[in-house]
Amino acid sequence: MSPTEPNITTERVVYIGRRLYNGTKIAHWYRSLEDHERTAGAHKAYLSCPIGSVLEITHPADAPSAIYIGSPNGPRLVDSWTDVDELAGWRIRDRADYQQFVTAKRLQKDLEGIPDEFDEALRTIANHMSKLNHSQRAAMTTYITARILGRSNT
Repeated sequence: MSPTEPNITTERVVYIGRRLYNGTKIAHWYRSLEDHERTAGAHKAYLSCPIGSVLEITHPADAPSAIYIGSPNGPRLVDSWTDVDELAGWRIRDRADYQQFVTAKRLQKDLEGIPDEFDEALRTIANHMSKLNHSQRAAMTTYITARILGRSNT
């Protein structure tokens, strides 16, 4: 290493998939192979690779949260995870979180521009429904849906 190069630390991580955070955002998560309890998320994937890919990442020794991405020291694929059960769990969680992310985004987009009176009406309905038992709430939900969709005049 030349005197002008910074001290670089190398670490191996396994890509465990996308995870939802803040209800409407998705991040790519990695688990350290040195400390299995330590995970880190990033808005962009370190490298385009499948769940269970083991990557070697590098970062400046004095800045462990900074990862070299687009350089000769960028992440590289070095191995793959072999625990089939753990991989299956990561894949299921990835799909579930991504589906929840897509649904939340769609709802957010579809509800843009809705007047504030709707929010007030929903709070009123929620307040009344909280006084009902589970069966009554289920029946009332069906009734409200039917009324909104114009299927019932009662």
